[in-house]
Amino acid sequence: MKPSTMVVLGEDLANKIRQKKRPLLCDLTNKKKISNKRRKKSKKTKKRKQTSPEISDMTMQITSESPMKKLNHYLTIEADCRPCPKYLKLRQTYLTSTSRQNAIYFQRLLHKKSYRACTEAEPMKRVKMSITSLFLAVSIFDRYMSRTLKIYTNSQRKLILAVSAACLWIASKIQDVIPPLPKQFARWITEVTTWSNILELEIEIFQTLEFDVWSSTVPVFVTSFGDFVPFNKDRKDGVVEELTTWLCSLTLDSYEMLSFSSSLIAATCIARALVMTNDMRSRNAFVRGDLFFFSFFEW
Repeated sequence: MKPSTMVVLGEDLANKIRQKKRPLLCDLTNKKKISNKRRKKSKKTKKRKQTSPEISDMTMQITSESPMKKLNHYLTIEADCRPCPKYLKLRQTYLTSTSRQNAIYFQRLLHKKSYRACTEAEPMKRVKMSITSLFLAVSIFDRYMSRTLKIYTNSQRKLILAVSAACLWIASKIQDVIPPLPKQFARWITEVTTWSNILELEIEIFQTLEFDVWSSTVPVFVTSFGDFVPFNKDRKDGVVEELTTWLCSLTLDSYEMLSFSSSLIAATCIARALVMTNDMRSRNAFVRGDLFFFSFFEW
């Protein structure tokens, strides 16, 4: 090749190299950082794969301890939020046990109306109060009557029924997933009171109870005991659960049952339901105290 052609080729190569963008130092450092991050992530994933069984063991321990923690929490709330068992003699001296029964019967009627609304209404507007809301309403009513400074008489029948309706309204808002609408609830109580009176009584109940409204009722303890006692393993028809709920509902009307704790009532109802279903093996294991959580009760 001639030297002139060599010079031309050298200039062409130099121009091509100049046209190409060379990477800066900062770009090179960023690439190094990205590669280091990828290496660290790969190391972390390896460590996670190695420690995954230990994490699963820890989660199993937490889930196994959670039912006992729940039960202890419910028992502490029960001790703090129990109504006075003799408030008709000490505080509300002008009332009788029949007036309390009428108030609870009115709550039961409103509870049944929610079931009717559930069957008649559209699927998206169905309202069905749970039995836990009914028990919570009764406990709110008893606690309010035992703590309030107002003294009610038997002549104030509609006012007592309005108080019971307000207690059920509060309990349904706390406990139920879909509580009844205000218009719907106002239709149910038109014969007794107005909606404005219910709202005033609601504020008064919250103030007297110091906003400590929720309490561990009998259905709560039934479900918590079900975590410890698989009393329905063999039976799949749910007879034991239905019997326990029916027996627990019978204890709402009697004023004398306030002297017993809700945990004890739940335990006795479960034991009686197991006897009625001829499941004596689990009943004996339940009553004898083979389970460790029965140290809380006084048999």
